[in-house]
Amino acid sequence: MLDSRVETALLAAKAKNTKAVRALLDESKISLDGENVLGLNEQLEALKKDASYLFGETQSQNPPPPAGGKPAKPQDDLAKWAAEAGVTLPKT
Repeated sequence: MLDSRVETALLAAKAKNTKAVRALLDESKISLDGENVLGLNEQLEALKKDASYLFGETQSQNPPPPAGGKPAKPQDDLAKWAAEAGVTLPKT
């Protein structure tokens, strides 16, 4: 029960990697008193100051767009490669 409460609290605190944050917590100082988790908020606040990179919105894993704007369409790349190779592509 305590583990699920800690995990929920970490997600609510926007931990990017709950396993990494848990490794930094002193779980011996965390206890459950009825519905309340004791000793966690203080540690989370300290971690947010000391290791702020562990918290916040997760960033997408997509690479940034090319410097020129929109990424090329696969057809554009194929036409470019064909032109460089001196090959004429059949029209579809």
